[in-house]
Amino acid sequence: MKTWKNPYGNDSAGLLDDLGGEEHYNMSKRILKRYSSLFSAPYNPNIYPITSTYLARTSSSASAFGFGIFEGKGKLSTVNFQPFAVLSTSANEDTILRFFDNCPTYVTYLKTRAATEEADKYLSQYSDSIYNKVKTILGLDTSVWNMTFNDVSVMFRVCKFEASMTEDLQHFCSLFDQNDFDVFEVFNDLSDYYKSGYGHPQNYQISCPLYNDFMTSIQSVINGSTSEVAKFRFAGAETIMPFVALLGLYKDSEILHWNSSNLNSRLWRTSKISPFAANVALALYNCNGVYKVKLLHNENQMAVPGCGGGYYCDVNTFTSIYSNYSTCAFTKLCGTTPSPKPTPNH
Repeated sequence: MKTWKNPYGNDSAGLLDDLGGEEHYNMSKRILKRYSSLFSAPYNPNIYPITSTYLARTSSSASAFGFGIFEGKGKLSTVNFQPFAVLSTSANEDTILRFFDNCPTYVTYLKTRAATEEADKYLSQYSDSIYNKVKTILGLDTSVWNMTFNDVSVMFRVCKFEASMTEDLQHFCSLFDQNDFDVFEVFNDLSDYYKSGYGHPQNYQISCPLYNDFMTSIQSVINGSTSEVAKFRFAGAETIMPFVALLGLYKDSEILHWNSSNLNSRLWRTSKISPFAANVALALYNCNGVYKVKLLHNENQMAVPGCGGGYYCDVNTFTSIYSNYSTCAFTKLCGTTPSPKPTPNH
């Protein structure tokens, strides 16, 4: 502990890691193989529009993905690089991919620590035992270093970085056992549940601009009013999780609380819903004149909730299922000024 130096410098904070670039590149190759017929046309930004949030990390993800899709299809340099466009909107104008940042109600109330009360209550049951365990392992003299549980939480965050970026389980991760990992996982899941998931209906209702952007693209293809073949959008977990909730995926039968009996069997798990390079796709199919939609999450086909359990949902049925979001009441949900604290729909 005395000699440890933080290897994660401020200059790389928030940027896309090499592993993230590889994941997006490899994902593009799988999509290219899966939907090869869609990418036979020469690149044109009107045929293959790519948008991202203003963050460097998401635009870098888009670049890594785009390179894989259009690799070898251009004339630039010896690798036949195909330049492609990644468009973004300024932070205060992006209500499609960063709807949460442009929603005063969300920013003022739902994004605050108050939204994680249930998660904090859960963790408080175990904080003393985890703290004492780590203190014993480190052999700390508390008169020299008055370690707090907040320090332990930071150690766990460093452990997550080490495990994911360097596969190192011998340093900070060695301070925790499987039970500790399980406790922190539930804590993080509850936190995300109330910040970005079903804990507050407003969390996912405000993602309706993104839903409508999807449906506008789909209807334009059906109507023959667009040249778009595939549209790609790049954002972060704060976009993915609410949109997954709007679609009704991974929804537990009852609202999760810190003392819920079904926590161990919960469907809402951030590690499954929003891992690195998480993605949601709607694929449109023309089945002998009948248009159907397939929903994919993390490249796995999902049964559309309320569509009979199949993987191909008639467009009209799909639209009917999510009709509450087709008339997007974003301004009403968010207000132009901070509104009273919303009450969770228990």
